[in-house]
Amino acid sequence: VEQEPEQRRFQHVVLADVTGSMAIGDCRERQRIEVMKEDFLSPDSSFYQRVFGEAKPTFYAFSGAERRRFSPQADLAVLPGDTDIDAALAYALAQSASNAQIGAVLLLSDGQDNVERPLSAAGSLYRQAGIPVHVIGIGERDLEDDIGVAWSHTPDTGIKGKPVSLTATVRRTTSGAMSTEVSLTDGLRELASKTVRFGPGEKAADVTFEATPFVAGFTTYQVRVPRLQANENALNNVDFAGIEIRSPDEFNTFYYAANVGWDYKFLRGLAKEREKIILSCVIRTGTKTFHVDGVEREGRSASGFPSMDELAAYECLIVDLGSLYLLSEEEIERLAIFVERRGGGVLFTGHTAECPERIQRLLPAVKAPAAVTQVAATPISVHQSHAFADLKARELRQITSGLALPDFARMARLESGDLKPGASVLADVDVPPWAALAVHNYGAGKVALMNLTDTWQWVMNEDRGRQYYAMLWGKLIAWASSASQDRLTVRPAPGKLLVGQPVDVIVDVLTPSFEPDARADIRCELRRQNGEVEPLRLFASARVDGRYEGRFVPERTGECRLQVVYKGDDGQALEESTDYLAVEVGLESQPMPLAEQQLQGLARVTGGIYQHYRDADAIDSLPVNEKVEMRTITHPFADAWWWLLVVVIAVLPDWILRRRTGLA
Repeated sequence: VEQEPEQRRFQHVVLADVTGSMAIGDCRERQRIEVMKEDFLSPDSSFYQRVFGEAKPTFYAFSGAERRRFSPQADLAVLPGDTDIDAALAYALAQSASNAQIGAVLLLSDGQDNVERPLSAAGSLYRQAGIPVHVIGIGERDLEDDIGVAWSHTPDTGIKGKPVSLTATVRRTTSGAMSTEVSLTDGLRELASKTVRFGPGEKAADVTFEATPFVAGFTTYQVRVPRLQANENALNNVDFAGIEIRSPDEFNTFYYAANVGWDYKFLRGLAKEREKIILSCVIRTGTKTFHVDGVEREGRSASGFPSMDELAAYECLIVDLGSLYLLSEEEIERLAIFVERRGGGVLFTGHTAECPERIQRLLPAVKAPAAVTQVAATPISVHQSHAFADLKARELRQITSGLALPDFARMARLESGDLKPGASVLADVDVPPWAALAVHNYGAGKVALMNLTDTWQWVMNEDRGRQYYAMLWGKLIAWASSASQDRLTVRPAPGKLLVGQPVDVIVDVLTPSFEPDARADIRCELRRQNGEVEPLRLFASARVDGRYEGRFVPERTGECRLQVVYKGDDGQALEESTDYLAVEVGLESQPMPLAEQQLQGLARVTGGIYQHYRDADAIDSLPVNEKVEMRTITHPFADAWWWLLVVVIAVLPDWILRRRTGLA
């Protein structure tokens, strides 16, 4: 006679952890979730057949607030959410009409419970109910060959042209001395790279970068470490930090000319009147002599033009086209880089018969003003534009009524057809119909062309001439020093996205004349790390002209890129790419080892069995709740032939002995 649980009166409950940490591939080159599915949940596995046999357990997958009942044949996948083992245990208990209906619970997890509720809370309920919780820990006790990086200190804001300090922490799970490279990028190019060295016992190290933002607006910095050969987790090799870069309160301006003139004198007076404008200069006064103000006099080149490090201190340059012959090819390239990459502004004045091709590409005009013509005094019209956006119409009319070409002024022939696509005319004259001031955005910066000479004469005008001169030049310097207005803007900015959470995409498009393009020819694609390309449809916004909106959902962890291409009426194609990293919610993306002590404690408190996944062959059955109904199995003596055999073998020697001694 023997007792065994009545299989029809209770059930086994299997709780399967499907949070993000189960995607870590530290189980002999397999992911934890793969081990769980193949070795324990598959009906064809030796564990399933040995432990459950013909029984039909109830299966629940849990992640965050999600608890899903599933079939063991289902293809489980990682779900977003935190690991809350306590809540999953409580949920399984609540699903039972009475505690006796649950014979035992089998928990398959890595134990990375990151919700602030102790496992002992639900464990005590199971102990009171007499229900054992058996646990199989999936994952390695010590992760190896994993390294990651995360920003530990970044400012919220910065000033254009001023260095910002950013600190990242590199963490590793390997042992022994090693070194790795940590790189800093702004999404377009690598800004800096540093080597981080670990001593034999060191697990974390800080690395600090200084980056100088040259464009105002929202800037994203990426820090990255290369993956190790057997890196368990690729989601922690890059991190993002967003900083709002503001335009400076002061406009550091540099003036460069080949001859001494009145223009600099009056600009210098303007700078003294307006504290926001700080003016420095290098002006050629002789074959080998220069007038230098605000910069170091010693160690200057033959032309006196600033070095790249010196240019980094300025937001705006005022350059006389007639002085370009003094510059070397390297200095010409330096000036172009100041505009294209650094995001600086350049105001070109004067005229030149020989303009270097590299500078010609910067100008808003197709060709640099060369031959000049003396023009009779005539009024100048100043137009509303993005450069003078904060001037009211009344103020513009006042400037127009107060400004006119000086007597015997000289201008180059510069008609609207001589300007490049996207260039704007800020000021012009009626007779002849020539542009007096043209501007455009170029690269990351701005360029203005002043097709006038001797603007200082306006100050001589007794009727508020000084005020209008200061207003025009002050606004022009402030515009050149401020952030460029991008014709193609994509949001959200680069950064981390949550798997399974919808992402709203907003694309703002401006025409070559910087007007909202309500009929844009625009294409958008989402490129994933595995090479997949998914077209993304964008729809014109009903609320904002020139805005296009769409949505996508990151379906899996990893890096992805949103690529937007816009073709304007001028035939010019603009392209903007934005990088993202899709991660799980909370701490699930961090490479954490198996939390074995917590799982062992849970099994011990509830009277269950704990085994590491590699040792699970030691489990033949799962002890069940003592309160479940038992059944009695009776084995008749006659039916047990092996018992008869045992009796015969035991009695036979005695019978033979008796016969030999004559006692039988």
